Amino acid sequence: MTNNNHFRVTAYHPTEDITVLIDSYGVYAEIWELSSMLVIKGFEILEVSDGTKFVDVTVPTIEPNTDRLYLRACMVGSPDTFLQTVDNRRVKVVQVENRMYIPDKTANV
Repeated sequence: MTNNNHFRVTAYHPTEDITVLIDSYGVYAEIWELSSMLVIKGFEILEVSDGTKFVDVTVPTIEPNTDRLYLRACMVGSPDTFLQTVDNRRVKVVQVENRMYIPDKTANV
């Protein structure tokens, strides 16, 4: 089990043509549990991160809560992704509606 149970998933529902950005901070003990719940509901998982890897750009910080998931953003269609240089490294940025985050601050793409 991971020490940090703040997880973020970006998922796309092909039937409904919607993308969601969902955070869990205490609901699940493992990151796969959040992803599995979304897959059961028909979503395709696009990005998965734990709180030690992602960086919020325009997503407000949340407090731990074992009772609820946080829908951080949603949009019709697929999310936008682009590369940006941060500290002399190229990182992937994901944008869902007006919310942006870096899924893995350690990756160099």
